[in-house]
Amino acid sequence: MHGGISLILLRSWQPRKRSILLRHHRQGTTLQVALTPYAGYGCNDTLTAVLLDTLTVFANAGPDRLSCQNAPVQLGINPRQGFVYSWSPVTGLSNPNISNPIATPSVTTQYILTVTNAGGGCLTRDTVIVNAAVIDNSITLYRARHHLFSRSRKQPYWK
Repeated sequence: MHGGISLILLRSWQPRKRSILLRHHRQGTTLQVALTPYAGYGCNDTLTAVLLDTLTVFANAGPDRLSCQNAPVQLGINPRQGFVYSWSPVTGLSNPNISNPIATPSVTTQYILTVTNAGGGCLTRDTVIVNAAVIDNSITLYRARHHLFSRSRKQPYWK
């Protein structure tokens, strides 16, 4: 053993079924390979592996969203096992390392989602814009002398 990995010198290896190397296999396919080490370097064995697709990665930040009065909105989609998610900027996000965080930005913000596979492979990005609509509903009173409006004149007149 070297660092938790067995080092085996193989004389040969070959698939249990000849068609294994001749065709494309789908994720989830179980493959078996016969291992034959050189004399004195171990015993014959069969390695069984389940294929994982680490090259097909997609990011989906979801549709652009509108947040009224700082109401929280959910971004992204449901998580996919084996994917690693990273959102930026992190401001206003409940968790920048999940597929579907809750966003509550105080200003309109463009978020970038980066997705990779935990097993390696390519990365991909997608963006979403959260439009922050905050309406100032405060009332400011100004002291004035008798502002009156006439329906017919549609102009203020002073009294």
